[in-house]
Amino acid sequence: MPIIAINGSPRPGGGTARLIQEVLAGCEDAGASTQLFQLGEMDVAPCIGCMGCKATAKCVVKDDMQLIYDAINTAEVPKGLVLGSPIYFDHITAQLKAFLDRLYCYTYTELGQKMFPKGFGSVLVTTFDADPITTYDSVLEWLKGRLGYYHEIETIAMIALDKATANPPEKRPDILRTAREAGRKLGRSE
Repeated sequence: MPIIAINGSPRPGGGTARLIQEVLAGCEDAGASTQLFQLGEMDVAPCIGCMGCKATAKCVVKDDMQLIYDAINTAEVPKGLVLGSPIYFDHITAQLKAFLDRLYCYTYTELGQKMFPKGFGSVLVTTFDADPITTYDSVLEWLKGRLGYYHEIETIAMIALDKATANPPEKRPDILRTAREAGRKLGRSE
């Protein structure tokens, strides 16, 4: 599957999931296939810092993260990640942080080679109840920076939905259009 979506929300049917679905619909509009992983329904343990991955670039922890590794490793052009997380207490969820930490196995081998597959782009999605919409720009910038620095992933769009409880995606056709167009762009990227 070329476009891999990771929903970091513990609520698979919430606003974050809705925006991710719209991004994926845009990817499909552009002819890309997609695969969605709902971290809230998976067994993905945190990184245990054992360094077992240093020599092989493979995580030694055996859980549902292996399914995501398989999807990443077999992705074909266009390649993309859609990462989504609500912000509950000033940052991404623990579920998405565990996923990101488990990407450590792609960072370096003992030879110092970067191992994450080349050519991935990303779309980042976040929802929160704060106002104004710029409240958590720093969280999106942090995530963009982490993906770029460690894995050479270019972020092509960052989508934020503020006041998400009072104004869910269904009440915001502008944000749904933005999400779908971001997906089209990601689905076309090569």
